[in-house]
Amino acid sequence: MNATRHEAPCWFKYLFVVVCVIHGEMLVASEPLGNDATEVILIGTLHEFHDQCRDYSRTDLRDLIIGVGPAAILYEMPPTIGGLPTSIDGRIDAGYRGNESIAVNQAADTLGVPAVPYDRDRRNERYQETRYFEREKYVFEKLLEWSSQGGDDSAAAAVGTVMGCLLETVQGAQMDIALHAGPMVVNSAAFDKLSKNTRCLVYELVPSLLAGVAMDTVVVDLAFFSDEWSTRNSIMADNIERIAGEYSGMRIVVLCGAEHRYILRKLLQGRAGIDVREYYEVE
Repeated sequence: MNATRHEAPCWFKYLFVVVCVIHGEMLVASEPLGNDATEVILIGTLHEFHDQCRDYSRTDLRDLIIGVGPAAILYEMPPTIGGLPTSIDGRIDAGYRGNESIAVNQAADTLGVPAVPYDRDRRNERYQETRYFEREKYVFEKLLEWSSQGGDDSAAAAVGTVMGCLLETVQGAQMDIALHAGPMVVNSAAFDKLSKNTRCLVYELVPSLLAGVAMDTVVVDLAFFSDEWSTRNSIMADNIERIAGEYSGMRIVVLCGAEHRYILRKLLQGRAGIDVREYYEVE
């Protein structure tokens, strides 16, 4: 999808993907599962970067969704942007045309099922009100400066250098997986741990290492980003639960940037009426 209009890139500007190439047969939406639980298939996506990844085009995403055969497709956008709906008659509005939205709408047309937004209401408006991306740019420019600093304080310089290496290593690993690994790797406990540890590194370890350094505004902003991440994902999980209740005993697909997978799985697992599964566990 077009990040300039509605999609919020993560701090290192790479959103990640899971893909399985499905045969081209036309499949119908899932039948009731025979119990009251809603089967929630959580699938990581690349958002606007699908067509930059050799192994995960928008066609692959479309076929993956069709192969799962959901009764509804939940996509990671708020109900409205600028007061206008993102979904019209169960399809992502053409104003948000991008490779992911095209794949979603094509899959929804093939299956005859609705595409439903589930992200935080007023997400984009909040980004503007809080100057989210301006603050994010400033913070990571300062962190880059800190990680490459020299100076007379050898201990502080060493900490900064180690921190920079850790950030580069973790970020590089996620990028390599996103662009080159197969779907089962991205949709794995190992990838989820990498995503979780990346956030712990930046939003928990870095602030503690900045103690005593003249970067108070950076610490404040990192705390803000951490709170926003937790709040947004909690709201998304609540919205998924609410929508899942409308499809009791059936299967739905929930598309999310792959970095969200670990926290959404944690928030959804154990909730009554929800059975969270991977795409490769679908029978």
